Amino acid sequence: LFTLTNSTVQNSRGNAGGGLYITGGINRIEQSTITNNESVQFSGGGLIIREDAHLTIDQSSIISNTATARGGGVRVNNASYLTITNSTLYGNHALISGGGLYANDGTIAIINSTLSQNRADDDGGAIYGGTTIDLIYATIVSNTAVSGSGDGIYINGSPAVALTSTLLGNHADE
Repeated sequence: LFTLTNSTVQNSRGNAGGGLYITGGINRIEQSTITNNESVQFSGGGLIIREDAHLTIDQSSIISNTATARGGGVRVNNASYLTITNSTLYGNHALISGGGLYANDGTIAIINSTLSQNRADDDGGAIYGGTTIDLIYATIVSNTAVSGSGDGIYINGSPAVALTSTLLGNHADE
């Protein structure tokens, strides 16, 4: 069990999971900020969760993180579970896909949260999804997919459920 409360993770660099690298277990980030971190070789500029990890992010901000590959803000893989509530993913950048969030498998729920000003050089300015993503009262606004598709959301062959959510002013150059 890992809990991060009322904390800041900033200006860190790593091969994967620039700010945090979480594997397995039941984990929680609350009332915290993850900012200006960088994944210099792989994915998850702000953080990566994998190996069947369960993570809840509540009342937190993931801001201005960069990934050399996927998931500028957050990368989810290896059948992990992510719930984001009352939080913001803002100004994150992925040099490939998923500026704010990249999830190729696992289960994702984004509730009453905002993804804005995120950028991917390829697909999925805010979100790149290859898994089920539930969006409930989510706002996805002003994100950019520079040379790809899905300025707000790019879904790769998996269902996404958008319930009472808002998508505005997103911009894909392709």
